[in-house]
Amino acid sequence: MHRRVFTQGLAASLTLPWALRAAQAAGPVTVGMVVPLTGGTAAEVGKQVALGVETYFAEVHRGDVRLMLEDDEFKPEKTVAGARKLLAAKPAALISFATSNTQALIEARIPQESGVPLFPTRSGSQVIREPVNPFVFHVRAGYSTEIVKIVAQMAGAIGITKFAALYQDDAYGKTGLAALQAALEQRKLKLVASAPYDRTTSDIQPALGTLRGVDAQVIVMVAGHKAASAFVQAYGSAGGHAQLVGISDLDPAKLVQEVGAERARGVSLTQVFPSLSSQSIPVVREFHQLMVAAKKPESVSSLATFEGFLVAKAIGQGLKAAGGGSAAVDGRALADVLNRTPRWDLGGFDLSFQNGRREGSLFTEIAIIDSSGRARY
Repeated sequence: MHRRVFTQGLAASLTLPWALRAAQAAGPVTVGMVVPLTGGTAAEVGKQVALGVETYFAEVHRGDVRLMLEDDEFKPEKTVAGARKLLAAKPAALISFATSNTQALIEARIPQESGVPLFPTRSGSQVIREPVNPFVFHVRAGYSTEIVKIVAQMAGAIGITKFAALYQDDAYGKTGLAALQAALEQRKLKLVASAPYDRTTSDIQPALGTLRGVDAQVIVMVAGHKAASAFVQAYGSAGGHAQLVGISDLDPAKLVQEVGAERARGVSLTQVFPSLSSQSIPVVREFHQLMVAAKKPESVSSLATFEGFLVAKAIGQGLKAAGGGSAAVDGRALADVLNRTPRWDLGGFDLSFQNGRREGSLFTEIAIIDSSGRARY
């Protein structure tokens, strides 16, 4: 397992957040992050998320935050071991992120036993949202919220009545399938067909055999990116005509790279963050500016990097509020201030964890890939 320590530091052109100055006198706040940095495809995403976190703390909280990264290689047992290692470090990590295997951390009771808030990224799974954990804070909307949006848009606004589903054959896919069925039942509709695929192989051919011949207007893909991308390619090649709709696990830019703009054209997908092309939104504009300042302009189109940036900003604002001139800023203080603050405005993207709410944002939009390969909201 590899560790990286990233201490923000030398330039003083930005004023230190006032509430952290006293804490800095006792040393920087330590933020821990468990993330896949090696180990294939997951590492590509992990590095992007970590870049967003590092860039925000480096540019905005210079000297205030010491970021420690543990590479879990996308293995659950290493996720748990990495979290324990961070918590045992001197100084101990106060805040933790996880970009993979969050369920393993929750099952190991690390957040509740340590009192350290956990901020999952890259997952909207209900498995890590229910039952509610007081030390787990979700910045993105959940998959169930996304699926309700899909049905509201397709059935409510457009009038579509014939839905089918591709779903991953595990708790993630079955929970999403159940959410889809429930949303349809509220409108007195039922799925015309559904087909699972094996998550261990992402082989969608059996599911394709089931779905390509059904009389469906829309096929909702409750699927990871790899399987969804393969289905888009195969379904189009087989002459399928239904509208394909993915959830936020489907990365639009990566889909276009894999299947081409022509095949991806018309695919819709839910998005849980503002469009990165909308620089009229303050938080998007800030993200662009910070990535350019960090000499990483190629990352301004990465949703994973943007998510890391957003979570870091939420933690930064929470630390500022929790510090309050005190030298002691710990995880429980951060959790408390997040819980009792009615609204956090990150710059056109709001969060609220008050009254036991753990899905901080309900932001969900449906984008469609146009002929140029761009996702249009």
